[in-house]
Amino acid sequence: MSAESTAPRPAWGPAAFGDPCRDCGYRWDLTPEEAITVVREAPGRFTALVEGAEGTERHPDLGWSVAGYVQHVADNLLGWGAGLAAALAGWEREYVSAAPDDVAAVKRYDAVPLPSALWTLGHAADAWATVARAAVAADVVLEHSRRGRLDARTVVGAVAHDAHHHAWDVQRSLAATQRDS
Repeated sequence: MSAESTAPRPAWGPAAFGDPCRDCGYRWDLTPEEAITVVREAPGRFTALVEGAEGTERHPDLGWSVAGYVQHVADNLLGWGAGLAAALAGWEREYVSAAPDDVAAVKRYDAVPLPSALWTLGHAADAWATVARAAVAADVVLEHSRRGRLDARTVVGAVAHDAHHHAWDVQRSLAATQRDS
């Protein structure tokens, strides 16, 4: 662990998911730059994972299709990126997020075409990485509607976990579909 990653870690991430995440193996001790790299590499990772997939594949224990998970990761990046950008610009630092299942219903995750979700993810990851680096450098702090005060380092780690965790969900969904064939 580098000196850059010695800042206190949020209790809610490791408490909720384990450290490392008991499901996907994400390590919460990543530096901000390492976490940003996880997100920057997400479009390529998801593209490789879904090669040959239709996007409609679904794990029986999960609520969204493969394309839905890709779209969710993109939407998560866009939402957090917009919150960080607003704070950097001196606007409201309160971050209010919608429940992911509500967003999925409104945006019809199960109907989104996989190529569209991948395109959105690529653009969202690029934009998010730029604003995330600036927010970490500026020590931005957001007030989250449910999690309280979150510094940019914490946000970056949580967003990287989301991308990493949902890549694992896509892998499980595709594996379950192959078993059922």
